Amino acid sequence: PLSCAIRWPFVAFHERRVLDFLLQLRQDGKVFVGVEYPALLALACRLRVTQWQARSSIMTRGMPVAAALLVLDGKLTGFWDAAGPPSIWFEPGDIVGLESAIGQTPCSLDVFAARPTLAALLVASDLADLAREFPALAVQVLQSLHRKLLDDIVKPHSRALMLLAEAAPQVVFVPEDLPLLPPVPQLRPGRLSPEELTTVQYRAETVKLERHCRPSEELMGEGSLVSRDDAALTQLMRGLSDSRHQELAEGDVA
Repeated sequence: PLSCAIRWPFVAFHERRVLDFLLQLRQDGKVFVGVEYPALLALACRLRVTQWQARSSIMTRGMPVAAALLVLDGKLTGFWDAAGPPSIWFEPGDIVGLESAIGQTPCSLDVFAARPTLAALLVASDLADLAREFPALAVQVLQSLHRKLLDDIVKPHSRALMLLAEAAPQVVFVPEDLPLLPPVPQLRPGRLSPEELTTVQYRAETVKLERHCRPSEELMGEGSLVSRDDAALTQLMRGLSDSRHQELAEGDVA
């Protein structure tokens, strides 16, 4: 069953016809490239198909998106500015609202049918059911959808991403070894030296609480073993920190 928020016009489609559309899109390299036949068949059995007449309003900016639309045939157009010209076209193989459906964010543009259009409904709950019933097949479908989403994000920002990649530090990957990451500043708690930090960690790990045959209030109350141990560790860290600051001050004076 669909959410009551979805009030789009549906048409009766046999899963074999839906599968033919999916296979054609895969052959054309639009979407589901590399997805095997059984995975497409399992997906086709779960897809519902909507039909739109030309100039029909499909999505409006700010509306919650309950599902994404995979265009099977026809053409949709999107407007970033309601008073401006068309900003983007959606043709067979394109998916409308995929980022909104996955991220559960409102629709970011107005979408209309440029001509009579058939579109398959991609509902998150249907994909979750597919993942529960056929995990191996669902992985192929979900990976293809994520690749499609990344491609749609990269296309309008390709130059900016290229400049960002050129400015970023290069990471060298050695075969069968860990990547050599660029050096980053090492932050130490309390500005302690490695030797002082080792001493504090040793004291913290070797503290032994005599929990056996001790009442709970003696362990956790004021003046208990836990509070005394915490106080001792705190005093140790303060003493180390104070001595560290004193050394730095003497160095500055010298």
